[in-house]
Parts: sequence; C-alpha cells; structure tokens
Amino acid sequence: MLLVIEPDAARLRQILTALAQGRYSRQAVSSWQAAVLAEVGWQLALSTEQGYWYFYTLGHLLDKDVHGKPVLRDQDISEYVADLDGIPGPLEKNGVTGLRSHQLRLDKLLWPLASYAIGTLDIESVTGFTAVRGVFENRNEVVQHCHLRFEADDYLLVKHLVPDDPEVFVLGSQRDQIQLQRFVQAIGL
Repeated sequence: MLLVIEPDAARLRQILTALAQGRYSRQAVSSWQAAVLAEVGWQLALSTEQGYWYFYTLGHLLDKDVHGKPVLRDQDISEYVADLDGIPGPLEKNGVTGLRSHQLRLDKLLWPLASYAIGTLDIESVTGFTAVRGVFENRNEVVQHCHLRFEADDYLLVKHLVPDDPEVFVLGSQRDQIQLQRFVQAIGL
C-alpha cells in the first residue's frame, strides 16, 4: 500500500522502479497518484528533472488504446526510470543520437519545423529510435515524443496518440531546411 504523501525525487523514483518491476500494480500507483493530485494539484514540489511530468503521467496508467492495450507501456515506465537515473539514450544510427530528457540542452529553443504523415501510431516503428509516451504539458494529453541530436542540432519528434491523426511534428534547434532534410533522411522519416 502506498501512503498518500507528496513524493520527493527519491520517493517518485522508488515508486516508478517498483511499478516497472511489477512490485506495485498499475491500479495501486494510479490510486496513489490520484489521491496525491487531489491534495496538491499542479503545484507539486518536484522539478522537471526530478520527474514532475512523470508524476502527472501516472494519471493515465489505466488508460487503454483502441486495441485495449495500455496507453502507457511498461517500456515507457522503464524509460522514466532510466532518465531519472541519468542513463544516456540507447541508440545512435546514421549520425543521429537518441537522447533522454536529462541530456537535453535546455538553453536551446526548439522551433516548429515540419510535420510528416506516418502510417503507424508509433514513431519508433518508423525511425527505430525509442519514443516515450507521457504527459509533458498542462493540457494533460498523452503524447509520444522522441528527442534526437543530429550533428550540432537537437530535434524533437511529437506524435499525438490518435489513430486517425497520422502526423508527427518535428521541432528543431535550427531552421535550416537543407539540414532538416538531411536529418529526416537519416532517421528514415
């Protein structure tokens, strides 16, 4: 049983780890998150780096997609733990490096650059790079995102998890269209 107390960084990491390892059920963690949320709202005393958005994402643990599968996959929870543990992104391909949130250069502004239609719900099935599902803004919408670095530029791919919306949005730290095309070709988009 989880006590209804606002988590600090260590406690949230412990809960996410236990969830990923199957020591806590999705139902138990979802109930805990809802109870804490009822007490503290959006004013949680965690920074983004400490898992602020991961905590809010836990409100969607019981949500199902159109196929009856969890919207938040076990691999998403494991990615949250790896990010909190400071483990670098797992893949490099064609000069592109997959990043986890802790590796981002927060001083770089990301500009909306383009959108592309993909025939699948998952970014990773098209690009081969790990894409993580979660809530990352106050709209409380679960999206899938993938942070990548190509040469000196950072990119963010974002996909709404709506079956009839084929678009993946590309944001980047530069607005050079030739560089964007080189990046898109390198990831196979």
